[in-house]
Amino acid sequence: MAALLTSRLHGASGVCFPGCDCFMQDFNCINQGFNITMLSAAIETVPDNVASVAMIGNNVPDVDAFLFWRPHAHLRRFKFSNNRIETLNSFTFANLQSVHDLSLDNNRIVSAGSNLFRNVPNLLSLNMSRAFSSISTTDISAIFSGTELTSIRTLDLSFNGLNDIATSNTKHVFCWMPQLEELMLSYNNLHALNFDPKCVKTIHWLDLSYNNIHYLSLSDMQLLDNLDMTLDISNNPFSCDCYGKAFIQWLQNGDPYRLLNWRNKHEMVCHLATPNSFEGLSLFDVNADLLECPVLKSSLHSGSTSWGIIITVLISVVLLTGLVYKYRWGIYYASYKMYFRMHRRNYQKIGVTFTDPVNEVVEFEV
Repeated sequence: MAALLTSRLHGASGVCFPGCDCFMQDFNCINQGFNITMLSAAIETVPDNVASVAMIGNNVPDVDAFLFWRPHAHLRRFKFSNNRIETLNSFTFANLQSVHDLSLDNNRIVSAGSNLFRNVPNLLSLNMSRAFSSISTTDISAIFSGTELTSIRTLDLSFNGLNDIATSNTKHVFCWMPQLEELMLSYNNLHALNFDPKCVKTIHWLDLSYNNIHYLSLSDMQLLDNLDMTLDISNNPFSCDCYGKAFIQWLQNGDPYRLLNWRNKHEMVCHLATPNSFEGLSLFDVNADLLECPVLKSSLHSGSTSWGIIITVLISVVLLTGLVYKYRWGIYYASYKMYFRMHRRNYQKIGVTFTDPVNEVVEFEV
């Protein structure tokens, strides 16, 4: 018992910060609801020989200053998860040069400084799953670009609602991570890979499951043909039609020299198909020669609407013509009377008297 008590780690003041747990080389403040002032005060008491710090379950929306005001040469792991973080700046992670494992998962980040991780160059693993409330491709590029994360091996960006991970202007984002081996992008809204081939050669595990991929483009297929990796693109809404035919043929007729391995291939199935009898079938079992182009419902609806308008107009014209013909004499008489009265007024202005003609017209019923 004495040995256990002496192994208890205390803060810099000799006493563990209230609400935190200090033991061996771990300093944990979990589910305490600290605001930024309390959290900063707790971090200030972290001893220099600590290897792991966990600040989890607090309430610090704006982290706009240094968290660690002095270097911690022995600190290897920093968990900064589930803290309702909305804002980070470029100096948030200063003095963390020795950290290998950084977790920012389950936050609400909407704004982060550029080159956010420039002060943690020795990162091996970065967990940003569910880290963002909203994030754009440009923001992702700004966070990583210019930061030489030469040691990072694992990056988790899953569950962030990303629509695109790389555009023509930002596709070099992974070039800043020359040793990256595992990239998790599942549960986003990605439609394509669009990576720079030079930047992903070291990746051995790529998770793109549960995105919005209907089929891979020719450029994406050419990229994967030259990579030695395990790929998971299961549970995407694959389209089995003429547009996805090339992708399905590429899957089924694999190059014997291709080094690509599929994870969860049994969950790669047709979401929409033409013909629809292929829906639910594995992409590896579909007869690609029978795939057809879908007839867009919007086109059918637009066409039927146009024909409906044309037919309605024609019927209206026919009915109106019939009514005019049937009552032509009444229409003629009413027009004649109106014409006569207008001219009579004009004559009366110059003093000419005018007598109405016989006000009877025989109307024939046809």
